[in-house]
Amino acid sequence: MSTTRVIRSHRLPGSEHVRHACCASVLAAALVAVPFVPGPASGQSAEALNEQASQLVTARRYADALPLYQRALALRESDLAPDHPDTAQALTNLAQL
Repeated sequence: MSTTRVIRSHRLPGSEHVRHACCASVLAAALVAVPFVPGPASGQSAEALNEQASQLVTARRYADALPLYQRALALRESDLAPDHPDTAQALTNLAQL
C-alpha cells in the first residue's frame, strides 16, 4: 500500500468526537511516513497531508499539524510553480496555523 493511501485511509475523527486519544497511533504513523512520501504521487500526497493536518487543527493539535502542513508545502513547491494556486493554498494553510 502506498504511503499516500496509508495516510488517507487513517482519517482522524472530526471535532464532533470528544476523544482523540484513539488517533495517537494513526498520527504517529502519518508523521513517520511524511519523509517517505513518493515524488511521483506528491500531488496526492500533499492533499492527503493537508487533510490530516486539517483534522489535527480541528482537534486543536496544532504542533502535530505543523510538520504535515510543512511537508505538504514542500511537496507543492517542488512540483508546482511558486504562484500556482495549490502552492498558495498550502502556504495559506501553514500561515493560518
